[in-house]
Amino acid sequence: MKKLQVVYGTVLFLAIIFVAYMYGINFNSMSETELVNLSLIWVPCVVFGVSGLLTVKKAKPLIHAIMYTIGSIFLLAFFFMEIWPLL
Repeated sequence: MKKLQVVYGTVLFLAIIFVAYMYGINFNSMSETELVNLSLIWVPCVVFGVSGLLTVKKAKPLIHAIMYTIGSIFLLAFFFMEIWPLL
């Protein structure tokens, strides 16, 4: 279990560093479209890290984290295909 916590924490930490770089340091040099497209990378990583840390005490925590991550990818795809064009 300890190894999985390290994996989840590392993925979450790297995703937060990536987001901080994108939105804090590199914000003015990227278009809105690029920022939105890059959310396809960092959102599943954040979901994987957070859901992994929250489910680490359950049976098969890696399966739970992967399922939540896949679900977040589908929800994000739905958002970009159905809701984003309406904005």
